[in-house]
Amino acid sequence: MSYLNEKITNFLMTTKDPFLQQLKIEGDLVTSFFDSVENLSDQTICGFINEIKKDLEYIIQILYNTNNDMIVFFTYLIMVLKKLHPVEQSFKEALHLCINLAMTINEDISGNKQPTSITQLAHQQFQKDFNKFFMNHLLRSYCSIIKASSTKRQAICELIFSHCQHDLQMRITVVQSLKKFLQDDEIVYAAHAFFIQNETKFNEQWFDVFLYYALIGLCNPKVKIRVCSLNVLNTIATHRA
Repeated sequence: MSYLNEKITNFLMTTKDPFLQQLKIEGDLVTSFFDSVENLSDQTICGFINEIKKDLEYIIQILYNTNNDMIVFFTYLIMVLKKLHPVEQSFKEALHLCINLAMTINEDISGNKQPTSITQLAHQQFQKDFNKFFMNHLLRSYCSIIKASSTKRQAICELIFSHCQHDLQMRITVVQSLKKFLQDDEIVYAAHAFFIQNETKFNEQWFDVFLYYALIGLCNPKVKIRVCSLNVLNTIATHRA
């Protein structure tokens, strides 16, 4: 991806991080850089991510032009989310970048009306391609982070929600897919509790999905599952109050 190559090249020329000065480039510059992010200082990674944030609209245009660049760009972002520690500011900045990208791509430029112009139709197709990529690939990768790191679960659930908050049916499909990808009931119920916390308003159809799982979870012999089920029910009750 030429954008990342140029961005990293310029960053290497301007940053003063001593590790970057010793960075060994083996083959591809971009891959070598992202492979080494956990060895860089938190401040250095924050600086790099903030530089990328400045180009948000330009990045979306690049992703719009080719699906391959979409896959490559998010592959590197997932590498960052996997490698960085959740308490570091750089992890939070990377998370917010991913969230902002997902939400900006799925903004409705037609104003909830039937798209009429070629531009609107093309953007709608881009949204469909991006959401298909999320459901078929990104969701699985996000779930692998949830499985691997309990301290990142809440953050990654927020990221997943940002991908589908615009579409009720997609949100329901995501919740129903969690068991397939997480393959551990305790982690699934923990994800439910984090996921529903992102909802800002009551929706009966949406909350019924969580209610179904929570009522089953209350009868589970595992304490963590019962606790997460109670948290879900508490969230639902708060919204209905």
